[in-house]
Amino acid sequence: MWERLKSNYYVTKSLFIADMMRMFHNCRTYNQQDSYLYRSANTLERYFINKMKEADLWP
Repeated sequence: MWERLKSNYYVTKSLFIADMMRMFHNCRTYNQQDSYLYRSANTLERYFINKMKEADLWP
């Protein structure tokens, strides 16, 4: 995602949101439910969605 940010790939909010959601999903898919990474993905996803809603950017 960092490379995509640097190259201005995200020309729409939908592209950015899709990659963020994919990152959270992958984190849960490839880590155990009781792992720090799995739990962090859930926490960060909730935070991300709340912030996007606060900014009126959530679809």
